[in-house]
Amino acid sequence: MSQQPDIDDESAAPAAPPTDRRRIVVIGALFSVALLALGFLVGYALNSGDDLAVAVPANDSIEAGFLRDMITHHDQAVVMAHEAETHSRDPEIQRMAYDLVTTQQGQIGTMSGWLMLWQLPQQVYSPRMAWMGNDMAGHGMGGMGSVTTTNGSSTGQSADGALMPGMATDAQMDQLSTLRGSASDVLFLQLMIRHHQGGSAMMRYAETHASNPIVSNFAGQMANTQDGEVAVMTQMLQARGAQPLPAP
Repeated sequence: MSQQPDIDDESAAPAAPPTDRRRIVVIGALFSVALLALGFLVGYALNSGDDLAVAVPANDSIEAGFLRDMITHHDQAVVMAHEAETHSRDPEIQRMAYDLVTTQQGQIGTMSGWLMLWQLPQQVYSPRMAWMGNDMAGHGMGGMGSVTTTNGSSTGQSADGALMPGMATDAQMDQLSTLRGSASDVLFLQLMIRHHQGGSAMMRYAETHASNPIVSNFAGQMANTQDGEVAVMTQMLQARGAQPLPAP
């Protein structure tokens, strides 16, 4: 009587299709982001004595608008820094670009996680920077009809053709992706300095006007970090015989 070979249940089980595996990875990543954001919220509430329940903003609040627009603002900075990190042959530029990618991707994850935890949509149909009220007109956004849709696209631009103050135009992004060598390094620094300057106005407004202390504190910390980065990048730019672009 022949014996049937032992069959290991795990090895015999069919592998999950690629689509299912990707879905598992995406769900796991979103869960990790939510846990990270929750940890930040709980840690801040415990250290400051704030009631965590008070920290939930409304959908049309300054907090929600700031997070949504800053995610979009950060997204472009990550693309710009990735271009520099990939194409530059200057170790100093590569280090700066890597630091920017790492920092801003982490901040994007935190901001997206908060919106998720607060059960607020990641994007809505509304004017860019409307949460800043009349202050937006003082930052090159007067008369702008840009809207953020459910997929993050926009139907309008600021006065210089950029999506928001400080952001690079499509033409500038194309130029950055095609330039190489020192010219690429200089343009990267010029665009990133201006990008930080435009974002700083949004961060300072949220720091001052957001009623949620967690978002207010987060915005202030981001602004302080970026002010320091602007100072460093300005020195790097001057060391390469160039000057910053006009502030937005």
